[in-house]
Amino acid sequence: MRYLGPILSLTFAIAVHELGHVSVASLFGLKLERLAIGLGPALFSGRRRGTQLVLGVIPVGAFAQIRGTNPHALNYDRRDPHSFASKNLWTRALILAAGSLANFALTLVVLTGLYLSGTHVPVPMALGTVAPGSEAAKAQLRPGDVIVAVGDEPMTRWSHLADYLADRPGEPLTLHVRRGDRTFEVQIRPRPDEQGKGRIGITQQYVLRQHRFSEALRQAVGQTGALFLEGVRLVRRLTRENVAREMVERIAVSSVNGFDAWLRTIAALSFALGLFHLLPLPPLDGGRILLFALEGALRKPLHPKLESIVHAVGTIALIAGLGWLLARDVARLVIEGRDAGAASPAFLPATSASPDKSDAGMAKQATP
Repeated sequence: MRYLGPILSLTFAIAVHELGHVSVASLFGLKLERLAIGLGPALFSGRRRGTQLVLGVIPVGAFAQIRGTNPHALNYDRRDPHSFASKNLWTRALILAAGSLANFALTLVVLTGLYLSGTHVPVPMALGTVAPGSEAAKAQLRPGDVIVAVGDEPMTRWSHLADYLADRPGEPLTLHVRRGDRTFEVQIRPRPDEQGKGRIGITQQYVLRQHRFSEALRQAVGQTGALFLEGVRLVRRLTRENVAREMVERIAVSSVNGFDAWLRTIAALSFALGLFHLLPLPPLDGGRILLFALEGALRKPLHPKLESIVHAVGTIALIAGLGWLLARDVARLVIEGRDAGAASPAFLPATSASPDKSDAGMAKQATP
């Protein structure tokens, strides 16, 4: 049941994406042939206004089939006014982009609603908790302390602090801390966790706050920008380390930590899904829009066989890339487990590393 929340959250974000395509397609009079939510045998199947509606037994994913999107379908006809293939390049590109636009809109609506109704917002660089027995506790740091700088490096963003500490396990560092009207220095040495990342046992402080609509919208836009930067950092980390487990754990924890935490998870997932579909790979919406741009440059439609080949190659490349990441992460987990099993008990920590799980590195996700 722990991972039911992440699965349903992802399915909801995918369903919004597909409904974005469907909504814009309907504005141009296109025919929706099939709308399916979930996989496997159908719990429900029926037809409404000529559209087949399916609810699968496995609540994973969603799919909308619009007439004319498959050049090999029997009813593919460029002359059919209700077909995707009959529309001009700009219309087709808009319909494809509508899925990601719907995801972005969902992110803004959710975040704006959270700011309006009142949600926990981070206090810049202020400590929320200090884990007992952690390096921060040994340095006598307290909740409410504000970290101004580490050494000569000013700290203005929590994610910057988290990355800075994570990259320096075991190094002696000087923290410049403000407590009330007084500023002082403490010496600290980040403790490496099971992945070798530096942790000192702190989380950021959050306070409950309500906003007016204009301010809520501005904060939501800013938060969306922060999600984009977080996504860029995540892609960089994907090339070096296993982040899938950390991502799933974050989502799983958020989905059971209260309604506002779950809504923040929905917003982040929706935004990430929208960005992913805009990548310029042919099986994705961004890749298909790229093919439309090529078609416009050539001033003639692409041959269906050429389009199919491009899509097939892109799909294979995407699956191969995802498969490589999965195989690499599984191999790392096996190696880590084997190394942990071979370690002598004398060299294992007396307590689990769980206190440092709430460290800056684990709490750096941008949340409203």
